[in-house]
Amino acid sequence: MFISYHDILRYVIDKAKLVQENERLRSAMTCKKCKITSFETLFLPCRHLASCEKCASNMENCVTCNEEILGTVRVYVM
Repeated sequence: MFISYHDILRYVIDKAKLVQENERLRSAMTCKKCKITSFETLFLPCRHLASCEKCASNMENCVTCNEEILGTVRVYVM
């Protein structure tokens, strides 16, 4: 079986693109306040999903729209 330089180069580029996309998706699902933990708290009434439970417990306004938080719902993302 012969693997050309072009095939190897295409594999490396494709792998790099997948790694970048994976990182982009992970950061999109990360708490907007601490930027460490995955988000899991839905703010009401604005319905933004942007914070982990720990950060949400210390917030009065939504990190996305700055609307007052009147309630929260814990969300499980799979």
